[in-house]
Amino acid sequence: MEALACADHPTATELYETLKEKYPALSRGTVFRVLSQFADEGKISRLGSADGSVRYDAGKIPHAHAQCLRCGKIRDLFGDEYAAVLNTKLPDGFTVYSSRIEYLGLCGECAESGNN
Repeated sequence: MEALACADHPTATELYETLKEKYPALSRGTVFRVLSQFADEGKISRLGSADGSVRYDAGKIPHAHAQCLRCGKIRDLFGDEYAAVLNTKLPDGFTVYSSRIEYLGLCGECAESGNN
């Protein structure tokens, strides 16, 4: 969990590569299983990625994500508007416990390169 919190929306493989230096006996399967379990338990978030890979986020403060469709960078977006719907009642008694907002586009560097 500590390694994930220090990483920038890594894939399971990227996190494994980081951890194996400190824990050489660690298996790739263990990292995949633990991340999946944490996501299923709501301890972390599982994010889709522009390239089809699954990325993970340990952030606990409600937020949205902006992802560049070219380079794949994911940025966290915070603000009261993202937290406003959480734990509120909607029509027909629907209660929101979590939300996922993702914006897809081009980051500043990729947009400036002109190869849209």
